[in-house]
Amino acid sequence: MQHYTDSAQNVFVQDGKLNIRALNDPKSFPQDPNRYAQYSSGKINTKNHFTLTYGRVDFRAKLPIGNGIWPALWMLPQDSPYGTWAASGEIDVMEARGRLPGSTSGAVHFGGTWPANRHISGEYHFPQGQTINNDYHVYSVVWEEDNIKWYVDGKFFFKVTNEQWYSLAAPNNPNAPFDQPFYLIMNLALGGNFDGGISPGPSDIPATMQVDYVRVYKENGGSNPGNVPVTGVTLNPATAQVEVGQTLQLNASTAPSNASNKQVTWSVSGSGIASVSQNGLVTGLAPGTATVTATTVDGNHTAASTITVVPEPSTVIIIGDEVRGLKKTGDDLLFYVNGATFADLHYKVNNGGQLNVAMTPTGNGNYTYPVKNLKHGDTVEYFFTYNPGQGALDTPWFTYVHGVTQGTPEVNPTASERSGCC
Repeated sequence: MQHYTDSAQNVFVQDGKLNIRALNDPKSFPQDPNRYAQYSSGKINTKNHFTLTYGRVDFRAKLPIGNGIWPALWMLPQDSPYGTWAASGEIDVMEARGRLPGSTSGAVHFGGTWPANRHISGEYHFPQGQTINNDYHVYSVVWEEDNIKWYVDGKFFFKVTNEQWYSLAAPNNPNAPFDQPFYLIMNLALGGNFDGGISPGPSDIPATMQVDYVRVYKENGGSNPGNVPVTGVTLNPATAQVEVGQTLQLNASTAPSNASNKQVTWSVSGSGIASVSQNGLVTGLAPGTATVTATTVDGNHTAASTITVVPEPSTVIIIGDEVRGLKKTGDDLLFYVNGATFADLHYKVNNGGQLNVAMTPTGNGNYTYPVKNLKHGDTVEYFFTYNPGQGALDTPWFTYVHGVTQGTPEVNPTASERSGCC
């Protein structure tokens, strides 16, 4: 369902990671009227540039999810001494079905030329809470003369031996067809028979496979590629401040840089102060201090960051006009009257008893009176009595519902306005 391009929209490097992206980019083919591809995508291979015969391949990547999404790293023979596909073999280091993010697979294809070919495959199922897209994972294959083994994050899950594969073209060669130089291929396919021809939905595209590295090692006796243990972890930043309702990204770095399993889990002390997602995203909940801890899955090494949550900046909301009204700051109200010789406030809360108070002069004929610690939904009914200079007058009754009545944010005055200048 895809056509492969060399466009920077489909294959590009960003933040040190190789991105292979599938886009909704339909294309027809005049030379083949029966072919139509709904999507464009990327495919990279090392044919005529790099091959290996035996050794180890590590592929660290974060894979996309969604119906019909088919990311893969695989290997084909540089030449085809035993015949066309799959007589000369295929090694699938990693294939994933995007609609099943909790598992991946590895496989070999062999036997004769299609349709006289066979394949053997094995599946890896991630531990609970991990998926192909929740973080980068290391997919490995160790290829020896008489066997091939597969690992994810250093954990062995599948093995095939030369007692299981064969070549119709070389029946007396027990290692054929996996005794020839193979090259590497990375691609992101859509649809296809790997997952029963399921097509992507509108929300599944675009889809991106992000690749941190592909590393190839010489044959070393097939040692477990998980033998690069984590020795420590650091958090950046180690201390930080975040406002209530805002977020902050923490980044965990494991050591050494080539550790096989870089997975970490996140936790927070003072869960009423802040929360943390399993991607290290901290959200401020209430003023105070909390400690966020990252723990490595390999070795249980820890690092902590001290998070100080501060109140969000107070926003003053005005409900009224230049002469009279109220200003709301958080759960507090400040009633005001400007340009008067005196001012009284008459009010009641939640239909209680009416209170009649003299407002406090603040200078220049301005008066205020506070009402504090309201709760959401509290109803305040009020009116003013004041003398603007031509005699006392009463305003109509007004109604304010806390958390419901809307107003206008106050604009901070400029320096010249505060000083009364100009």
